[in-house]
Amino acid sequence: MKKIIVIGCPGSGKSTLSRKLHKITNIPLFYLDMMYWNADRTIVDAPIFYQRISDIMNKNEWIMDGNYGSTLELQIKECDTVIFLDYPLEVCLDGIRERRGKARTDMPWFEAEDEEDAEFMEFVQNYHMQNRLQVMELFEKYSDKNIIVFNNREEARLFLEKMQIPSKIKLLIDNKPYTVDDVGMSGNRVLIFEDMVLKIEHDPIATRKQVQIMKWLEEKTFVPRVIEYEEKSSKCYLLMSKIGGKMSCDEYYLDNADILLKALADGLKMLWKVDISGCPVVRDLDTVLNEARLQVENNLVDVDNVDPETFGEKGFESPRHLLDWLENNRPTVEPVFSHGDYCLPNIFLEEGQVSGFIDLSRAGVGDKWNDIALCYRSLKHNFSGMYGGKIYEDFNADKLFEVLGIEPAWDKIKYYLLLDELF
Repeated sequence: MKKIIVIGCPGSGKSTLSRKLHKITNIPLFYLDMMYWNADRTIVDAPIFYQRISDIMNKNEWIMDGNYGSTLELQIKECDTVIFLDYPLEVCLDGIRERRGKARTDMPWFEAEDEEDAEFMEFVQNYHMQNRLQVMELFEKYSDKNIIVFNNREEARLFLEKMQIPSKIKLLIDNKPYTVDDVGMSGNRVLIFEDMVLKIEHDPIATRKQVQIMKWLEEKTFVPRVIEYEEKSSKCYLLMSKIGGKMSCDEYYLDNADILLKALADGLKMLWKVDISGCPVVRDLDTVLNEARLQVENNLVDVDNVDPETFGEKGFESPRHLLDWLENNRPTVEPVFSHGDYCLPNIFLEEGQVSGFIDLSRAGVGDKWNDIALCYRSLKHNFSGMYGGKIYEDFNADKLFEVLGIEPAWDKIKYYLLLDELF
């Protein structure tokens, strides 16, 4: 892609997409509105307008944002790629309303918040019945062009996201179909291919540790194989093999709690059997509390996303107060290889057996009771319908201890659940 036009109904987000595309590719960006209109809302003479377009098209690279039916065929003829934002009318109308009253780089004047141009709105209302037909006819005529059509904003966002993927990984996944995983609460992007998974994260330190741990564990237990890892523009791209089976929070396993509990207990024991000598990451209490301190000192604790009783009248005054309590009430530690985030979405099962562990950014040598505590809480949350699933009123998460064959250490469980509230 070197000569690109971005077209679509006004309000679809052509200019926004064009700016993001320009930022990713460094290809010069030109707005047709800036070439057609003067600052006083008069239009330039037609010969001047066409000359401006011609001058751009003589360049080796360009992104051109704008429709202008009189020039559309010329644009399509001269470009190598067409990006068409084919969004529903209501989406475009919402886009128009949202942009009013905001400064724009793609127009030579400021559009007031309460301003509405009747002629312009009539054009928008008729776009899908009239102008869109012209676009489709030109697509048929110039079918040799690279024509990319987006039907919604999510498709456009994913396209831009894929364009930012570093070259080595892009070669490995190019043109392969994928789905987007939206399970989990990390905010990271996960693209799932037939035999691979691409995870896009924003924390280089944590992701590097995860890669290190995964490579160290490769011959020791069931974890994804690291295929490629790259960093670009403050994002981390981890391409790994795909683990078979289903997440342990799948409805099948929630419906079969006995199978689930045994598998989760087996998974914990499997991790605890890993020889921790030579483990490249140590997450002892000193390390984790130091990380918690950074969270508190930088006001990064999301107090709205914690147990309602953690802070307030019945709980701690503040994250600082909680941190002080954690510092002064350290439990005795039973060091093992710890997953660090042993929650149901991070444990994969196949035919009732553990098939793999994922999301290992907090893994390393740590206290076994951290894993037990997070697993216990995850069970309670998933079976209570907290994430929108069924409610299993007869389920008792305490059965986990029975299956593990241990007595619950409630003081340690409380400690690690409170510690997790700071992350």
